[in-house]
Amino acid sequence: MLFIFRLSLLLAVCSVGVSYASEDKNLTVRGGKLAVLGESGSGEQKLMLNGKKLRDGDGYSLSFEQKFTVGEKDVVLIMNNSGGTACPVHYFFISVSPQGNAKLSPEFGTCSDLAKPNQNGLKIIVNIPKMTGLGNAKYIYENDILFENGKVIKDTSLPLAENGEVLINGRGQVLASGNPNKNVLRCVYDQVEKEKKFSDGWDDRIIEKCNKLKLR
Repeated sequence: MLFIFRLSLLLAVCSVGVSYASEDKNLTVRGGKLAVLGESGSGEQKLMLNGKKLRDGDGYSLSFEQKFTVGEKDVVLIMNNSGGTACPVHYFFISVSPQGNAKLSPEFGTCSDLAKPNQNGLKIIVNIPKMTGLGNAKYIYENDILFENGKVIKDTSLPLAENGEVLINGRGQVLASGNPNKNVLRCVYDQVEKEKKFSDGWDDRIIEKCNKLKLR
């Protein structure tokens, strides 16, 4: 009976530890303190470093997944849960120097929340199952540069250069510059909303389909 009690107590302590780590809204890093402000689900969460806003959340929640020590910096993997149905989950890294200088990576992921991160020297490797169910996507974060299957991921959240262009970024968000064709823009929004799961080239397929409306 004593053994069973001790085992139950150990399991309870472990469970509390895992839950606390996933829900904690404050994280100490070498350059100070990271914090997530705002209530989960409100769509108003903010990622802060030493009281300075770094970025907004996209909807449901921002959560600290794992902290790594890489050289002189601390690197934190963060989950961004938009709360949407098409592609609710993406990730990004933040690296913080001892001086409190921070750098955010582009967002990445396959929409799955089953990321498996590990560290190999100065590299952080994250494997995430593809939504097609066939294999994993492999992401490597090294020297503040993010790679997907060996290719550098560019931050497509910046404003578009070409006037009237519409595209879909890596988070499943529709971006438009200037004065895009209203029919094309509406078509892209509708098609993204209808997608139940993303596959390779899904965004290009939607853009190509909707751009045909320009000729009508």
